[in-house]
Amino acid sequence: MEGKKQGLKYPQNWHKVSKCRVSRFVSDSDVSVLKSKEHGTSHYGGLIVCARSWVCPVCAPIMQARRAERVAQAFQWANSLDLRTDAIQLAKAEYARRNVEDAQHDNGLIQKKKRRQFMPSPELLQNKIKVVMVTFTTPHSKADTVQSLFLRFQLAMASMKEHRKYIEFKKYVGYIGEITATEITFGLNGPHIHRHVLYFVKDVSDNETKTIFQDFFNRGWGNALQRAGLLDAYGTKQHNDFMQHGVDVIARAHESDYLTKQGKEEAWGADAEVSKATSKTGKTFGKTPFEVLATSAKSVGAVSIFLDYVKGTKGKAQLTFSPGFKRLIGLDELGDEAQDELDASESDTPADLLASLGYSDWSLVVKSNNRGQLLKIATEEGSEGIDAFIQSLKADKSGFDDEALFFKHFDKLVSRFKEFPNSFLDPEIYKTSDDMKDFVVEYYSSDLEELEKAS
Repeated sequence: MEGKKQGLKYPQNWHKVSKCRVSRFVSDSDVSVLKSKEHGTSHYGGLIVCARSWVCPVCAPIMQARRAERVAQAFQWANSLDLRTDAIQLAKAEYARRNVEDAQHDNGLIQKKKRRQFMPSPELLQNKIKVVMVTFTTPHSKADTVQSLFLRFQLAMASMKEHRKYIEFKKYVGYIGEITATEITFGLNGPHIHRHVLYFVKDVSDNETKTIFQDFFNRGWGNALQRAGLLDAYGTKQHNDFMQHGVDVIARAHESDYLTKQGKEEAWGADAEVSKATSKTGKTFGKTPFEVLATSAKSVGAVSIFLDYVKGTKGKAQLTFSPGFKRLIGLDELGDEAQDELDASESDTPADLLASLGYSDWSLVVKSNNRGQLLKIATEEGSEGIDAFIQSLKADKSGFDDEALFFKHFDKLVSRFKEFPNSFLDPEIYKTSDDMKDFVVEYYSSDLEELEKAS
């Protein structure tokens, strides 16, 4: 484990997701049970939130719902000239500032111009705008890992976007901004990385858009993959397959587009396609990361796959807006990490306080795996339901002493560990490390209660 390799006292702390919505943000504070005034749903306050949408099945749907709102707002902005009024005024002011700055520079009044972020012209923003959705994929095999493949995928994407021809292409199509999302699934041929990019551009006929985008990216993306060592030479079977499947272009993306390639019966709009990558169900021969995680308790292979995925996605952004684009459409320009934390926290949602749980009560909820059940009760029954549920947990606890139960069922825990060494902690650590004793007992607390009730 990475935490052990780094010599951490508590190895589980290597990844923040291990404490997400379990550990209190401040060790001596209560955990709040809150009910949203707007949505009527319940959530917790005062807990550590990991905001890791790649790997946390709890944070992911919360964050994706927030992301979907921003992507949908971008579509609405593109489809309404009235909603672009502020953006047009912003562009006019910026171009006027640049004209003054250029004159000052030419006359020797200033030595250096300010760094200029991309800004579409006011004239371009006054035109009709369309959204083009392009999906980029790469060849992959069983021998690939997420760590190695994702790195080369990103290098290829950077190589394509830095090329002079790509810059010329953006000018030609009337480029305004873009939203990018990356998702990873797993199939018979290893990890499959695909990136969806929503290009906001000047509106022309769909046939013209399809031809221009498909031709350019078949060459541009293909050449970038070859430079990264991910695609064989022209004329090979792999290259021929890439020309058929490597780049997919939807010339006019809508929020309600039906994307059959997602293998779902419900309609997925382009906004949902981009924002809800980790929620989707894989195809017949492909699994999403959380589907892999669900099978990891009984599969050593699935454990290895998911751990590689965790390492390969750590520190990488899942959804990004091109520089300056958020400002154009009226969104706050937060950095990726700050935006993720805000999306996951739910702290900006007005809510009523239903209950405050002290350490002992919260420990009961966590150890009995009832965090979700308590929120359901809070939503449906309010404060009285919460109090009654906590009392029922205390009654069920019936004086269990975790440490005593640990030694009583020690041999059974060792057997579980030996059968699934990658899914359980070694109980013997209790005997070899004083620092880890409390952690080991707490780790097995729910298993101990299960074993005790079955005995």
